[in-house]
Amino acid sequence: MSSFKDRMGAVKASVNRRTHKHVAIDALKLHGFDDIAARLKNCGPRQYCQSAWCFKCRDRLIDCQTRKVLSVHRKLHGTDELKARKSIYFVTILNELCLLDHGEVEAALERGRKALASLRRSFDGLLTYGRFELEAMDMQVIFRDRPCKKKAVVLKGLNGGSEDTPERVMGLFHLHSLVFLNGHDAESVRRKLTTMFPGSYRVQMRPLYDELSVEQSIDNLCRYFLKSKVAYNYTMKTNGDSIGRSFDSKTLTDLVVLGMSNEVGVIGCNVYSKSSVV
Repeated sequence: MSSFKDRMGAVKASVNRRTHKHVAIDALKLHGFDDIAARLKNCGPRQYCQSAWCFKCRDRLIDCQTRKVLSVHRKLHGTDELKARKSIYFVTILNELCLLDHGEVEAALERGRKALASLRRSFDGLLTYGRFELEAMDMQVIFRDRPCKKKAVVLKGLNGGSEDTPERVMGLFHLHSLVFLNGHDAESVRRKLTTMFPGSYRVQMRPLYDELSVEQSIDNLCRYFLKSKVAYNYTMKTNGDSIGRSFDSKTLTDLVVLGMSNEVGVIGCNVYSKSSVV
C-alpha cells in the first residue's frame, strides 16, 4: 500500500496545471462560453479569476486556506502534536448524485451546508474546514465495465439502488473536510455521520497519517481540497486519473462553468465552521 505522502505527491505531480487551464479554455470556447474563457485567460492582479483551473489562483487559494487552518490548529493545540492528532481527522462524505446542472448543484450545495450545520449543532465546538467538490462520473463505464466494484456499489446506492441514471454523465457531489473534534469523541462523530449518510462507503473518517507532521498533513490536505481534473476517475484512489480517459469537451465545460459561476461556485465553496476562531 502506498503511503499518504506518496498518494498526495501523485495528486500534485501527475497533473500539469498550465495544461489543464488551456484545455479548459479551449472547451469553454468550443461551447460558446467566451466570457468565462476570457476570465481564465486574462487572470491577473486587476481581476483574479479565483478558479482551481487557474494554477496561479489555485496556489493563492491554497496558501490562504492553509494559513487559516494552521492558525486554528496552533490556537487549539499549540505545539502539542499528540493532542492535535487526537483531535484532527480527515473526513470524506459522498453526499449525492446530481445532474451537472446549476439548479441541481445549487440544491445539493444547500443540503450539504445544512448537514454540516446539523453536525456542528450536535457537537458544540466541533470545527469543520474543507470544500465541497463536484466530480463528473461516466455512469455507463462505472456500471458496464466496472473498473472499480466498490465505486459501482457506492453509486448504485446513491442512485436509489438502480443502475439507470437520467444522464450518462452525472455529478458526484461530495465533501472533503478537516474536522477539529475539540474535545468530542471521534467514534461518536463517526456514528453520527454514518446515521446522517447511510449506505456503503459513504463516510470515511481517518486520523492524520503518522509519516507526516501535523502541519505537513494540513498543508497536503489543503492542496488536495483544491484540485482540478481533466480525466475521469474510475477508482476510489486519489490518483485514479491514471486510466487516462479525458472528459469530453461538453462535460469539462459544464464543470468549469459550474466552478466559476457566481450563482453556484461549487469548486470555490469554502466550508467553514461558524466558530469565531476560524
